[in-house]
Amino acid sequence: MAASNKQKVVTGNTASNNISPVIVYQPTKSISFMWMGDMETAVQEEFEKECPNLHVSVLFAPHHGRKSGHVPKKLLEKLYPSIIVVGEAPSEELDYYSEYITITQNSAGNIKFETSQEGVDVYVSNKLYNKKVGSYHPFKQGVDKRYLYIGTI
Repeated sequence: MAASNKQKVVTGNTASNNISPVIVYQPTKSISFMWMGDMETAVQEEFEKECPNLHVSVLFAPHHGRKSGHVPKKLLEKLYPSIIVVGEAPSEELDYYSEYITITQNSAGNIKFETSQEGVDVYVSNKLYNKKVGSYHPFKQGVDKRYLYIGTI
């Protein structure tokens, strides 16, 4: 599934260009990743009206997770993400989606997702990262020495 929209949103004296494709990558029947680009909240509200109910394994928060791109509650209920990735931006600008499991790149560093029969194994480059996600399989720790295994969704 791929959708795109083109809308100019005017706020004050500035215009924001919301040309953002929505991309869903589905490597298996039960695993999917969704990117929403720089789509701002007002445009997401329009997108929500046409979006089917999905379950996305990983949602990459729009606008790198900034509050200006907050995903509306109705849309989150349709997407039902297992994890929301909040990108790199100044901490005071981020929306941490407290009702969801999140991984914040500011803290985690690089994030690696490996799909398997069990689901999606999640690894981060910051070896001091102390958050676990989903179910945890200790035998997967140390498989890739460059990354820290934090769980499987």
